Amino acid sequence: MSGTGRRNGVILAVCCAALFMSTLDTTVLNVALPTLERNFKASPSGLQWTASTYILVRGSLLFLSGSFSDRFGRRRCFRIGLVVFTAGSIACSLSPSLGVLITSRGFQAVGGALMTPSTLAIIANTFTEKRSRAKALGFWSATTGVSTAAGPLIGGLLIESLGWRSVFWVNVPVGLVVYVGTRSLPESRRDGRPRPFDLPGQLAMTITITALTVALITAPTSSWTSPSVVLMLLICVAGAAAFFVRERHAHHPFLELEIFKVPAMVGAVVIAFVAYIAFAGFLFFNTLYLQDVRHFTPLHAGLWTVPTTAAVLVAAPISGRLLGGRGARLPATFGGLLVSAAMAELALVMAAHTSTWLLFVGYACLGFGVGLLNPPATGASVSSMPPGRAGVAAATTSTVRQFGSNFGVALMGSLVFSVMAAYGTLHSGVELREIVGHRPDSFISGLRLAYLVVAGLGLTSCLAAIWAFDPAKVREPAIDAEHHA
Repeated sequence: MSGTGRRNGVILAVCCAALFMSTLDTTVLNVALPTLERNFKASPSGLQWTASTYILVRGSLLFLSGSFSDRFGRRRCFRIGLVVFTAGSIACSLSPSLGVLITSRGFQAVGGALMTPSTLAIIANTFTEKRSRAKALGFWSATTGVSTAAGPLIGGLLIESLGWRSVFWVNVPVGLVVYVGTRSLPESRRDGRPRPFDLPGQLAMTITITALTVALITAPTSSWTSPSVVLMLLICVAGAAAFFVRERHAHHPFLELEIFKVPAMVGAVVIAFVAYIAFAGFLFFNTLYLQDVRHFTPLHAGLWTVPTTAAVLVAAPISGRLLGGRGARLPATFGGLLVSAAMAELALVMAAHTSTWLLFVGYACLGFGVGLLNPPATGASVSSMPPGRAGVAAATTSTVRQFGSNFGVALMGSLVFSVMAAYGTLHSGVELREIVGHRPDSFISGLRLAYLVVAGLGLTSCLAAIWAFDPAKVREPAIDAEHHA
């Protein structure tokens, strides 16, 4: 291997290691949810916020972080984010209450948001040849999928042996090693005069997503017609309207709406969003199903995600090669079909004592589908923007994934807990594991409905892929660098 090849390999390894660590924390705590419920007497909504806060904050700040990295340097933002993330992990491990843990998760997410766009931007600027870039993006995408899927397994191993706080302590030595590795990273930033920050647009987007999340999480216990839920929905609509008006008329919007005139970009957004609705929602509620309905230990529940993790690991490089050789349409279409089929199969077979093999088929199909979808989404977003805007391109794809994850947990939680409320089994002040243990049929019925809804969404990603990645529609980036200088 040449010196350049070794150097590029080290850069890819450092970026993927940091990405693995920050993405892992979106799901690593899932298997600890029953433990947190017992230790902190957490409500169902409290459990959802434990998972959603990290995803919400990380996703909300990715666009701003992408602009920061383009303006101040990708390597610099990467290192700052790594320090903040590691400090946040220490705070999480020392949390004396659920409220402190949720707050610390938000602080930790700020670091994760600073790191993520920088990793993809550094890779995009390092690997300039088309095929080598496609392979590198395939590894990056595989890291995203595998770290998300591996969270329950790694979390189960740590929780069984060292307790739930260890899932955060492990980030400290890893963070130190990665920080040393950042010395090998090249510094890069956007060429030309830096763009002003669009703080009003950032604020409008954050308010919109937060209000929707609050409405989805609180609706099952307070009803969809309660004043608080209606108010949140109205704020969501107003925030979305303000966001689009701002981005359309701002001289320097942080999200150029004109990029969505490019079909490939639209397709990338849709398939990334749907894939992570399914993936994050499944990983959250599958943990509760395995531990509260089937009474598995955290480690046993984590081991049951191995088929999903392995399938992501196998599928992502295959998808990366297909992307480089044949384009995005084939892997994106089949990936969407597999995600839809997996969720439909799990909805049909879900019961208190479902056969192991039936579950494993659904788990593996879901992982393979998500593994196929990740590289097309990433590749299309990067290819739709000029190299000087690689940070924003990275932020676009990563933000969509994060919002998909956040929306998946909130949407499926709203469906599951609404069905349980309709059964009359969801009561405030009663732990979820006691409710599920007493009436597993209400939880399983809600889970079936949630899985069927997500299966339908999976079909929309197939249609989006067929339309958006039609070779006749694929063009070079429609937004040139001069336009954004």
